[in-house]
Amino acid sequence: MSRAGHRGDIPVIDLTGDSGDEAEECSNAILCPICYEHLNNRCSVATICGHLFCFKCLRNCVKINSACPLCRKSLNNSLYFRIHF
Repeated sequence: MSRAGHRGDIPVIDLTGDSGDEAEECSNAILCPICYEHLNNRCSVATICGHLFCFKCLRNCVKINSACPLCRKSLNNSLYFRIHF
């Protein structure tokens, strides 16, 4: 990936012309913070607070604590959503 420039404080990244290998490596690098498995290989969910987990890991945590394992925001079954890679 090469940087094309900046707009304020937000970096702009030019992805045109990339072979896709770097983008594939980035998506493979997204891990569940509980089990450390690649999320693109599992049923993945995003919480209302924006954190990503394996469905099974988050479901088990919410059953026990009713909170996000990372930020402790209150969660229930209706506050996380299936995501697709």
